[in-house]
Amino acid sequence: MKKYYILLLVSFLGLYVSGQSISSYVIGSAGESVEAGGISVSWTLGELAIETLEDNGNTLILTQGFQQGYLETNNAPTAISLSVNTISEDKPIGSVIGLFSSTDPDNGDTFNYSLVSGDGTNDADNSDFSIESNELKTTSLLDYDIQNVYNIYVRTTDAGGLYYEKSFDINVTDVVGTAVIEILQSKFKVFPNPASEFVWIEFESGEIKEAIIELYDLDGKLVYNNIFNITEIRTQIDIANLSSSQYILKISDSEGKELQNFKLIKR
Repeated sequence: MKKYYILLLVSFLGLYVSGQSISSYVIGSAGESVEAGGISVSWTLGELAIETLEDNGNTLILTQGFQQGYLETNNAPTAISLSVNTISEDKPIGSVIGLFSSTDPDNGDTFNYSLVSGDGTNDADNSDFSIESNELKTTSLLDYDIQNVYNIYVRTTDAGGLYYEKSFDINVTDVVGTAVIEILQSKFKVFPNPASEFVWIEFESGEIKEAIIELYDLDGKLVYNNIFNITEIRTQIDIANLSSSQYILKISDSEGKELQNFKLIKR
């Protein structure tokens, strides 16, 4: 009778499944994961129960096996790029130039960007810039007339500590209209420039007896004005309280006619 019920159960299952298989599942497992030197190893050892119902002979087959582990290897970045490498000279300190991005064989990897030492030439101007997240920013005023190409050396480091390095040229463009304009051969001199505390203005011509001195910030706001008596030959402007930036120094005659403009850099 017992054999009869077993045969009946197997026959019923065979007719119901009709040769289909049930996927395996783990009925016991142990494992570990280790990460070192950019390589991650994860393994799992388990006893698998695989039930296979076959229509051939109405037999029930049970097999056992193991779930294999796998190996993950971290790959180093292969490239780094900067979205924009040009900035105009009238931009204030802290201006964003462009954004860094990296190429890496590992999908979904994350990166950290930093300015690092190069060969002494390709990193010569690292101190004039900073990197926040993936943004390249200025840390000093860039003057086209003093230097129009700056060299920096950048490293991108992935989440596993592997990195790639590359040098970049940062180009500075001139701002039209801020160069020295000489009218009526006025021959004014402004020094020192750049300056941090004061600026001297000197006049070397007897054509004009009195001049109006005006200092404007890059937003066009008047931050200083005074009348210069030419008989004194030179006068001093106190700029110690001004913010570090670029300014336009405008010199006009007593009737308001523009004589000369200068671009003044306050450190």
